[in-house]
Amino acid sequence: MNRKHVLFFSILAAAFFCRVYFAVNFPVTLDEAWSNMVGLMPMEGLVKEVKADIHPPLTYIAHKFFTASQTELGIRWIFALFSFLSIFYLTRFINANVTTLLLLGFSAYLISEGAIARMHAFSLFFSSAACYYFARTFEREKAADFALLALFSVLALYNFYPCGALVAAFFAVYLLFRKESVSRPRFYAYTFSSIILFSLPLVYFFNPSVTGGFASEKLINIPSGAILAYLPYAFAYSEYLLKFNEIRGIKIVYFLFLCALVVPVLVRGARNKDGDLRARLAVWLALISLGIVFAVSLKIPKVLLSSKYVAWEYPLFAYIFIKGLESFPVKIRGFLLSALLAVNFASLYSALKYNPENWREVAAFVGRNEKEKDLILFDAGHMRYPFKFYYTGKGKMEGLPKGAPEFKPQEYMRYNRIWLVLAHNWGRSEVYRELISKSSALAGDYAFGEIKVLLFEQNGYKNSQAARH
Repeated sequence: MNRKHVLFFSILAAAFFCRVYFAVNFPVTLDEAWSNMVGLMPMEGLVKEVKADIHPPLTYIAHKFFTASQTELGIRWIFALFSFLSIFYLTRFINANVTTLLLLGFSAYLISEGAIARMHAFSLFFSSAACYYFARTFEREKAADFALLALFSVLALYNFYPCGALVAAFFAVYLLFRKESVSRPRFYAYTFSSIILFSLPLVYFFNPSVTGGFASEKLINIPSGAILAYLPYAFAYSEYLLKFNEIRGIKIVYFLFLCALVVPVLVRGARNKDGDLRARLAVWLALISLGIVFAVSLKIPKVLLSSKYVAWEYPLFAYIFIKGLESFPVKIRGFLLSALLAVNFASLYSALKYNPENWREVAAFVGRNEKEKDLILFDAGHMRYPFKFYYTGKGKMEGLPKGAPEFKPQEYMRYNRIWLVLAHNWGRSEVYRELISKSSALAGDYAFGEIKVLLFEQNGYKNSQAARH
């Protein structure tokens, strides 16, 4: 084994360690806990939940068959593994040199999104593989390449519906560049026909009524699709240092400074002075697929609520970005690489240190301070799943009804104390606070990042405690 192999192995080993460390130490999220709960249902219940959900079944099936234990790593290991394996296809798609390995191995975006037990980790792997095999079909006529392109495209669709934008872009880009492909048209015809055929069962799971709800929600107070301008930043550094909705005031300067390290590199990569076919394919795939997503976002804004919803675009960004970085002189390239790695490590540190929704900490706090006949209420019912993942106490947990008129305080009079857990984005905290305050007194107000915990004591219980002392 020569020095180059030792260096490559060392980088990959360190990259693997980073993913395991993040998977173990980052608290389980609401979406993960919900997915795991659905995945562990009997198959009949799982199918029923998937049909009522906005997402296809693959993530839930992974939870069902690959959950090793009810720990962070126990539910995440299969997702973190596939995220790590995406480096294999990304290096084959782009190139396998030290710069590429360093950027991919220690990418805060790849590590953070890839270690979470949701569909985005699989999206990274399937899209990386599909992009690689799509490019190979232009360079050689080999049936295995077309078969694997079809396989990974179908798996991507069974994992996350928006990946259909990438699959549609494959077809459009083939039509644009078909004269530059060495493969015969019938191979592409068989491939795209197979993708459509094997994706038809998804019609059974797809629930258009769910997307209708997202179409009317005012989730972001910005023009639909404006987050596209944020994607280069998010892909380069992840969202943990600066989220899209936090870009205001002095943070605009900070955001523009970090973008100044990324945008010129992307521009150089997209210009593609060498006339590289793969680079042209990557640019057009990115433009067309993002154009499709933008068009859909006019009707369903949530499609572009976060960079994780377009994780399948990352291989295209990585190709253009790394090719642009390699076009700089050695000294400038070294400076940019060092700066990028430093910011990525800072982003990972921020994610672990300043997690806005640390359910592990919330559950531990309530568990330490609970008493007999306590009730734990949640502003939204499914919030109890990440709490329950960590909670070891004996308090009863209930989700509050969606509508305030359905709330009946008298039903909770038999409990001495009520814990009210409020997440950061549901907007009903003051309503339930006022309703519970009619029969209970506020005894504690605690904040854990963007999660708030209110403790109420029933008036009779408070008076009895005062008399006892």
